[in-house]
Amino acid sequence: MSQVKPKVTFYATSDNRHQPYLLNGLMALAADGEIELRVLPRAPRIRDRLVVVGEQFQRVSRPYPWSYRLNIWDPASGRSVRAAVDLQDWKHFLSHGDVTSCDVLFKRSYDPQIASRVSSKFGIAVIPAGMTHSAAVEDHRYGSVLALARLAGRVESLLTSPRRGATALCKMLTKHSPPRSQGGQVAPVTVLSENLMDFAFFQIKCHGDGTWPEAEELNRDRAALIREMRSSLGTRFQGGMYFDGPPRPEFADCVSNLPSTTTEYLKLVAGAAVVISTNGFGGSVPWKLCEYLSLGKCVVAEELAVGLPTPLVSGKDVFFFKSREECARQCLKLLADPATREKMEERARQYYLKHVAPAAAVRRYLEMAIG
Repeated sequence: MSQVKPKVTFYATSDNRHQPYLLNGLMALAADGEIELRVLPRAPRIRDRLVVVGEQFQRVSRPYPWSYRLNIWDPASGRSVRAAVDLQDWKHFLSHGDVTSCDVLFKRSYDPQIASRVSSKFGIAVIPAGMTHSAAVEDHRYGSVLALARLAGRVESLLTSPRRGATALCKMLTKHSPPRSQGGQVAPVTVLSENLMDFAFFQIKCHGDGTWPEAEELNRDRAALIREMRSSLGTRFQGGMYFDGPPRPEFADCVSNLPSTTTEYLKLVAGAAVVISTNGFGGSVPWKLCEYLSLGKCVVAEELAVGLPTPLVSGKDVFFFKSREECARQCLKLLADPATREKMEERARQYYLKHVAPAAAVRRYLEMAIG
């Protein structure tokens, strides 16, 4: 990147799920004097969702707040670049407004075939964005701008789907802030015995109510992994599935009896010798994996279904598995090999700092956009 500060304008959307990660990275670079940053609310867009179905592109009358526009001006070259960072879970969803107006798109759930089709159709470069993770906005100086962006999003919803938009607007006006939690407690909380050492950990939430096909496929796959781990590792495996409400009967044998609040969950992760990660919706890289890397954990992960700018090296950064049985075998090997675990823990932490931390990721986006 040029020694002269690039000027970056970030157009905030109504999204509060993925956007804080990106905004934190931009603000960190601005605080360090690497860029000049301006944040503005994005104007409402009508029919912004673009769905790739085979070779076809279908424009849908729905908002798409998960793609974030960056206007980048490099004083050294006098060149302006329009970039978009799409952090949606699904490979085949895009922002129509961004693919038709930007020069480059960074896609979190990156699929090379879809990327090639998008590039050919719209003349935009499509590049893997890499991993992201859950975050809260760390600097509140742009609070009023984000509030305007959320209001613009409600207007967007009202214009594209009046009934859905009215419901969302009512929720926003009556919203309260309950304590953050990973889910409801569904079983008596059991504190791990102090004598239990070197355990493998995997705890996930059951998604949906049984009517959403994509969620059910994810639930079934994860439940099968939990059953295999309990069968193969016994008490050396800890975790399971938790629920918002009573456990569903078909997953009754997978219920976790451990706490699921964020604070307690992170304590369990910190205490585990090995942690397990599976892919998210649409084959996306789960936030759980990024969380593990940031904590410097020894990770056994399902083989990734999306591309990364800098691939994780199996056997060094993480261990990848293709089957439930392979996952169990790898966990047993690592539980018996503290020296290998220690090396992997250091590699995991370094990978996070170089490639996943918000400032590092955003720096990469800007450098690649400017060229």
